[in-house]
Amino acid sequence: MAPMPLKKVPVAVSALRKAEGIFSGAVVDVYGISRNSYVSSGQESDKTKSKLLLVDVAVDSLNSEASKLGGEIGLTLLVPSQDVSRFINSLSEFELILVQST
Repeated sequence: MAPMPLKKVPVAVSALRKAEGIFSGAVVDVYGISRNSYVSSGQESDKTKSKLLLVDVAVDSLNSEASKLGGEIGLTLLVPSQDVSRFINSLSEFELILVQST
């Protein structure tokens, strides 16, 4: 079976939304929390729920220097080719959270 083609996708993640110890080569799951989340009448709407966007993707590179300035961390994920378009489209809708696989 041929290896699945991967694409390098750059993203920015808040330092607070990245598991400690993520490094180049780490395998992560990427979740999204809606940028427009809200709770009305004490009930959770579909917009407040998290969504699993990518499973078991590798971190290609990590720019930790940017986080020293208090900003977001820039990193590049290796995303399967068939998931790239869907994932990029989700970036405008979701804040990303990186969960490290152990």
